[in-house]
Amino acid sequence: MMLTKNPPLPTGPSRAPLSSQETLWVILAALMACVAKLFCAWTTIGTNDVTSFYHFAKVIDLGGLKAAYELGPVFNHPPLVAGFLLVIWQIAETGVVAFPFLLRLPSILADLAVVLVLLRFTAGRPKLRLPFGLWLVFALSPVSFMVSGFHGNTDPIMVLWLVLAAVMCSKDSPTAAGLFLAFSLHTKAAALIVAPVYFFFWWARGRAFRFSLTCGLVLLVGWIEPLMTCPALALKNVLGYSSYWGIWGITYWLMMMNIPAFQSISFTNLSAEQTAVVTALKLIIMGTILLLAWRRRKLSDGIFTTVALAWSLFFALSPGVGSQYLVWPACFLLFSSWRWFMVVMATSTLFQFFFYNAINGGMPWFYGNSSAAASPLWRPWTVWPWLAFSLGLIWYWKRSGSPKLFSLETVEPDNVSAETKKTRSQAQEGV
Repeated sequence: MMLTKNPPLPTGPSRAPLSSQETLWVILAALMACVAKLFCAWTTIGTNDVTSFYHFAKVIDLGGLKAAYELGPVFNHPPLVAGFLLVIWQIAETGVVAFPFLLRLPSILADLAVVLVLLRFTAGRPKLRLPFGLWLVFALSPVSFMVSGFHGNTDPIMVLWLVLAAVMCSKDSPTAAGLFLAFSLHTKAAALIVAPVYFFFWWARGRAFRFSLTCGLVLLVGWIEPLMTCPALALKNVLGYSSYWGIWGITYWLMMMNIPAFQSISFTNLSAEQTAVVTALKLIIMGTILLLAWRRRKLSDGIFTTVALAWSLFFALSPGVGSQYLVWPACFLLFSSWRWFMVVMATSTLFQFFFYNAINGGMPWFYGNSSAAASPLWRPWTVWPWLAFSLGLIWYWKRSGSPKLFSLETVEPDNVSAETKKTRSQAQEGV
């Protein structure tokens, strides 16, 4: 019996390959953005995330990793991040380079690396080609500038590892994909949200064991110390973080209803009603992404779109989102729909500008303290990116048809031989 396949969904207004001159301009744009971010990181402190990381580094230097986890849910980072903080703390103590710059430097370089990796990866894949103008927008992304150049966190580094893991999936390399996914999980536990996409991709190809073994062993190496000294505390801090209630999406609208039980803007000491809503939203997110990952497990280059959809489901349903999270989906949305990417980029830029402007007390930005007093100035702007993700999911679903969103279409990896493809096709058709 012949399989019925859905028609391919175009990712952008053009599939023409970039010329060598256009590629050079994209690289130059990415380098210009990198220099601008480096200047910003050199001349500013960033947000209170930077000062929090500085405090964490001091605690780790004095009392070790266990002392950091004993700070409670404020330290919710994987153990290798603690090691990174200790290294840059010791470098900063020499007085040569300031801690805020060292903290943001890897994220700035990660942004540049993502552009270069994707340029090289998509060059030989017509399905993933993007128009020149879209590449320029991505390379010069104001969202990346504000997060990597100013904010100060590890999110862009996590994105780089996830992109590399997706590239390795398309290149049919389960060991390398498992390695890079482990690196992303070592950087930020949020990578767990999209981890099922990668797992079921390899499950469908019969190589989930090799992928999982690599990922598990690399994770175990980094987690040995906390698992030996404070396992329950470390796992609770890293896996139990829920972000702030009342600043994003559904929890924002619940807070706006002026119901007393929903008024606390916090990630700790929530009411029973708030805890119930947060738990329900987490379960829905997990279940929906698991279904998405399972149903789209047979796609090959479509893994970029599947990750984009998974991130979008998270942003539509999440009980809380930080400003820096908005770098997570960008490079994956780029390959699912250029219109959706542009709307998310525009609305995220709008929200982030008002957020950073509010916490800095206006221009110029130097040190932004995200306090409760400033939150009424920027909270309403979160509605726009939230709507971009939520309505974008509905639009994408309707545009492509519901079977496409949870597609069972099989797409062979690029390195499968023509003879193998022909044999499998004949088997599927009953020849």
